[in-house]
Amino acid sequence: MKQLSVLVFSLILVSKACFAEATLSHYEKALALFNEQKFADAEIVVKNSIQENPNYLPARLLLGKTLLQQGKIDAAEKELTLSLNLRADSDIVVLPLIDTKLLLNKPQEALSLFEQYQHLSRDAQYYLLQGNTYKALDQLASAEESYQSALAINSKDIKTLTALSDLFYQQRDVKKARQYVDQALLVSPLYTPALLLRAELFKETKKFQDAANQYQSILASEPNNKQALFGQASVLLAQNQLDDALLLSTKLRQLAPNDPYAKLLHSSLLTLQGDSTQGKQILADIQQQILGLSDQQRSEENVLLLSSSVDFLNGNFQQARIQLQRYLQNYGEHLIVRRHLATIALRENDVKQAEFHINKALDINEDDVEVQLLASAIFKQTLSPHDYLSFVTNTYQEHKENQLVKEQYIAALIEAGEYQQAQALLSQQSDSLATKTLLGFVLLQQADYQQATIISQDLLNRYPNKVEVLQLAGELSLKIGQREDAIALFKQAIVLDEKFRPALLALAGISLNEQKLKQAESYYQHILNFYPEDADVLQLYTDLAITQQQHQLAIKLLMSLPESIRDNKQTTGALLSLYLTTNQLDLAQGAAEQLKKIDPFNQEYLLARSQLEKQQGDINKAKKTLKVLFGLVYDEIIKLEHVASLQLDLGDDEAAAKTIERASDLSGHANDYLNARLALIREDYAAVDQAVSEALQGDDKNQAWLELQIYSLMAQQQQAAALPLLESLYSDSASRKYLQLLAQLYAALNKKDELQQLLSIWLTNNPQDTWATAQLSSLFEKSGNITAAIKILESYPQVNSQPLFLNNLAALYQSTDLKKASRYAYKAHQLLPNFAPINDTLGWTLVLQNKPEQGLSYLREAISRDSTKATYHYHLAITLEKLGRLDEAKQTALNAQRLNAEHHLLSAIQHLLTVK
Repeated sequence: MKQLSVLVFSLILVSKACFAEATLSHYEKALALFNEQKFADAEIVVKNSIQENPNYLPARLLLGKTLLQQGKIDAAEKELTLSLNLRADSDIVVLPLIDTKLLLNKPQEALSLFEQYQHLSRDAQYYLLQGNTYKALDQLASAEESYQSALAINSKDIKTLTALSDLFYQQRDVKKARQYVDQALLVSPLYTPALLLRAELFKETKKFQDAANQYQSILASEPNNKQALFGQASVLLAQNQLDDALLLSTKLRQLAPNDPYAKLLHSSLLTLQGDSTQGKQILADIQQQILGLSDQQRSEENVLLLSSSVDFLNGNFQQARIQLQRYLQNYGEHLIVRRHLATIALRENDVKQAEFHINKALDINEDDVEVQLLASAIFKQTLSPHDYLSFVTNTYQEHKENQLVKEQYIAALIEAGEYQQAQALLSQQSDSLATKTLLGFVLLQQADYQQATIISQDLLNRYPNKVEVLQLAGELSLKIGQREDAIALFKQAIVLDEKFRPALLALAGISLNEQKLKQAESYYQHILNFYPEDADVLQLYTDLAITQQQHQLAIKLLMSLPESIRDNKQTTGALLSLYLTTNQLDLAQGAAEQLKKIDPFNQEYLLARSQLEKQQGDINKAKKTLKVLFGLVYDEIIKLEHVASLQLDLGDDEAAAKTIERASDLSGHANDYLNARLALIREDYAAVDQAVSEALQGDDKNQAWLELQIYSLMAQQQQAAALPLLESLYSDSASRKYLQLLAQLYAALNKKDELQQLLSIWLTNNPQDTWATAQLSSLFEKSGNITAAIKILESYPQVNSQPLFLNNLAALYQSTDLKKASRYAYKAHQLLPNFAPINDTLGWTLVLQNKPEQGLSYLREAISRDSTKATYHYHLAITLEKLGRLDEAKQTALNAQRLNAEHHLLSAIQHLLTVK
């Protein structure tokens, strides 16, 4: 049997290897074509790669760039967005994605990306695109500021100079516009966008001949340049040279048959030539493309309402909201507009805004049943249960015949605990299975177990194979303490329908109550096999994963939530906390920015943000954040003391002193402990010792004061004196916090044996502790005892569900047993395929096995997800050399050296750096 399992696993590895090779060969060929600027050919080949492996990130990124180069903007946006969702390195994907957003006239979405990825602001391209975004949003002062920031980084960037010139042209400042376009053309005299802009400036100053000459020079080298054709035709039109203008306009129509601007120009020329019938026909055609016309035309009342509704129905909610709000500004109130805005806000979990819009809709027509149903969905989240029931009751009184309203009313009655009324309404309805079952659940809620039993038994007699009936009977059995019967009923329901979620959830709940965590986990996994986006189950499973310290699993589960829930305050906050726990600071930064957009002054957000800033090493920002929080909790003693404690953690003694003083003023007495901590930061050890002595006289076992005494001794470099106190404190409390502090002290005193024993004993009693497992394994690894380091990780109870431990095992085995290294690396990759270190470990393991073709794809994946790690570039350079691709290997080696010139692998690529 064992031989069979080994064979099966080997076959899996072989099939994966073959699969990777096929994907790799297509990708590498596509990359070569892209580098040769054969974009159409590259697109075809890279799509073959994606068909074989849809989640291969380098291929997705390459396809996005290929589509962008060909002007296929919608498709490029889709691929780049997918790459970002697949966790591509933001340094690689975000700016190209912003570029596509702007090309698709989605500046608000582009602005959101800028706010989320501010760390990219070291790049001039960042400020250029930011300027373009502000310009698209008509925020011209901000646009100019961004362009100037770009020029401060690169004063000769031709695109920025041209963009700044265009900005001044829009503001009719021809002098400044000409100044910057001339600077651009000094950098590159043949840069077409700058030449086109200079021609427009000639037209603006009525220098039509100069403009015509400029357009003609462009058309001499680019005869099909549509902008130049349009510009030249408009100049000829201004000079009343209608025949020549019409010839150019006809050519332009042939090149761009559906361009509304070209049609408008052609129509004008035909009309001026006397052919008004044909001119009107073209104008009628333009009406079919109304969204492609000018802002003024798009702003007409009927057109604006129509286009916003189309966007709404197509799910383009950002664009729909902009147009709907513009409608309100220009034309006043409209029921459809307010209803759409309320729906959009509700989808985004902005219930306050949704409530605002739906109240406006009710003011317009409070009797509209669709508005009332939407209002009910919103008010359920904003009103008290009593007020919500009152609203739904009024709706029901007006629309009793509407089944949706009736169901909503019954649900509201049940929610409010008005079970008798709900029961009465249900009793009036037909004696159907659905009605009787719901009535049974209502009776269950009322704790009327006698009547519920009668109905449940009746239903079991009539419908013994209906899962909803078995569920009712199972819930009833649980309520009356018949646990075994309940389990049997729920399991029978699953036999009838393996996808029946309520029974699976009930069984998971029973398992949790009995601390059978693995069993509960199996039920959650069973549900998710059928309903991978089940929000309730994903959140329940997340709680279980956190309990078991499976933080990466918890992150994966939260990221699987539907977007509307994943982006709300609670989920984003949970992700932020998990990213901080696992030290994934880039991801934590993104979550923090998202949380900031949702609720910038939320106290939990500010606490988490200060922690993130601290972990990022930006202490000044963390201090500033806590000062903001201080202002928000200015009148709350307990919260002020917590803020003071955090400020002391940061060493911000000045701010902490003010916070402590404010808390003391409110409470009427000094907080001796916080003042002693403040004295410790200010190195007033005499004051600390006195405060500790006085406190311990009254309570010599007070852990907080003993801990402070230990910190004071350590600060005075008296580690030897601190050690017995901390050992005693840990012995009394067995607290994990003191475990970590004691481990730190043992390490500082170079007591490796004691540290090893401490962690070993702790793990004997707490085998699930991931921190202690990682620390002890690392301790053995640093001492050169690789066998012990491996044993610790392999002894972890859930090692096969811990991708980071599996990855560490693969790395540890690389020098001794490549087969085991490969097995662990593949397991880690299966659990967490989108994590850069895991891709690097797997790729490098394959290279070490003399399989560079297979390893290459994983190494490229690692760099796609994190382009800043030198090790990945060293590995890739060595791999490319093994494959005989010396030019690419040299370029990669130069990147590796630039990132880290003291890397231990530098000698392995040194010869590449000297290749000519």
